[in-house]
Amino acid sequence: MTGSDKKDQGFSATSDGTAPQEFQDLDVSHFTIPGDAKGLIPRKNLDNDLTTTISMWAGTPVGRTDTFRLQWVRKGSDDWANFTEHTYSNNDPLPMVFTIPTQFLLGTENEGDFVLRYEHENYLNVIEWSNPVPICIDKVPPNGVFAPERMVFDFSSPITDATFGEHDYLEARIPPWAGDQTDVQVKFAWLKAELPEDPGDIVQIGPLPISPYGTVQIPKTQVVAAGNGRCCGIYVLIDKAGNISRYSKYQLMDVALSQ
Repeated sequence: MTGSDKKDQGFSATSDGTAPQEFQDLDVSHFTIPGDAKGLIPRKNLDNDLTTTISMWAGTPVGRTDTFRLQWVRKGSDDWANFTEHTYSNNDPLPMVFTIPTQFLLGTENEGDFVLRYEHENYLNVIEWSNPVPICIDKVPPNGVFAPERMVFDFSSPITDATFGEHDYLEARIPPWAGDQTDVQVKFAWLKAELPEDPGDIVQIGPLPISPYGTVQIPKTQVVAAGNGRCCGIYVLIDKAGNISRYSKYQLMDVALSQ
């Protein structure tokens, strides 16, 4: 039986060729988003090396050496490449730790869907593979490098007590953006004057789920706290991987409340 015949069975021949030896599948659950079919890696996990391990193997005879490799390929390609390679003799310590370097994860050219697998080559040069496992690298925030469009209001300046009507909030629509449209969240705020030099100081509401043309509600309490004068609403978008967009464009509006 050839290696390609065995790879779908989840078994590997022992290095002496006498019997099948169970071959451990690759596990990426500790650095991907649970339940994501594409194996999406959270953006925060890309800043450090990621590792996988083979913790069980008993198929190498005494005095013989096998080779194990962690391999990757772009989805849809057959051009497999190696990340990490280990040689293994029967008395070597386990686990074998394989590394996906952060330099690869953060490389601008490495974006989108990939597939990982282990390759086992025994001392007779018989090769087989573990089952393929998908991963997805997403470093591009909603709307890419551009600021999302400003909030859309159904009222005009100035904002007075009458603008709120019976509500205790101002409603705004979030325009469409480039990139992923699903599993996106929004954080927003109402500010006095323009965006500060350090936007990290802005206290925002959210994150809340949002879709293109979806609405957010700016509480009247926040409008009152900002005070009268020139004010604006701003927001950021956050995708499923945790990429955060630039702060949105904004429109300064006059506020003239009685309180």
